[in-house]
Amino acid sequence: MKKSLVVVAMMTAVAGYGAGVVYATVDETPRQAQVETAPYAEDLPPLKFLGNGMTVGEYRVDTPLDERPDFVETRLDGRVGYIRLSDISDGFVFPSNTPTGESVDVTDQMNEALRRQKDVMVQPDEKGEVWVSVYDSDGQTVIGKKLVSSRGGSSMP
Repeated sequence: MKKSLVVVAMMTAVAGYGAGVVYATVDETPRQAQVETAPYAEDLPPLKFLGNGMTVGEYRVDTPLDERPDFVETRLDGRVGYIRLSDISDGFVFPSNTPTGESVDVTDQMNEALRRQKDVMVQPDEKGEVWVSVYDSDGQTVIGKKLVSSRGGSSMP
């Protein structure tokens, strides 16, 4: 009889705190997870640069970390601003489909994502709310704070 285990991983879409859930079936050992993803039909627009030389743009959950932007665009009081991706993303990279349908080991990625959640990302305040700095187009000047997660729900950039 084949053993199965369901693994739940917090995923980042555009914000680690506004995450979805991915269920991966694991056969025989928790280190062999098989995860299916749908292919994307459209390419993302090219990354742009802020005044400090850092990148801003969009990414997908399967975009490798070294290809993700440094900032994501948001609106704050009707004004365009930018949130540092590392403040809100745990860096988990959703594995792409393998051509042969083989299992994908995500254990190390999940452990690194958990470490980043504690060590790198902005942490909730005493009310359980996560407020992140919003930067101007120079990538350095803070123009305000934005609520991206609360105990009652989340607000995406």
